[in-house]
Amino acid sequence: MTDHQLDSLAAIRDEGLRIWPNRDCTLADIVTILTVVVGDIARQARNEQEGRPVDTGEVVKELGNLIATSTRILGRMGVEPADAVALALQAQAAYAARLSDNAGSEK
Repeated sequence: MTDHQLDSLAAIRDEGLRIWPNRDCTLADIVTILTVVVGDIARQARNEQEGRPVDTGEVVKELGNLIATSTRILGRMGVEPADAVALALQAQAAYAARLSDNAGSEK
């Protein structure tokens, strides 16, 4: 699969479902999968804190795993990845606005 074929969340979801055709995920499975990804990124953060080299390629790969896995799980749930991202961005915008409002009130 070439890069241009993975230019949408739906395409990423479809490729993930092709790779894992019979892999349903329970909530416990989802937590386990995401914990592994976060753990791999955390190891690189620890390297940085301890003055060791950070494997940027590993961080990029794991962030990609987060996207690919999330879109696949959403597909299994019958949710369009773009809809989930839209909800997340709305929540982030609201949170950022609250932080901004709180920062202004501290002056």
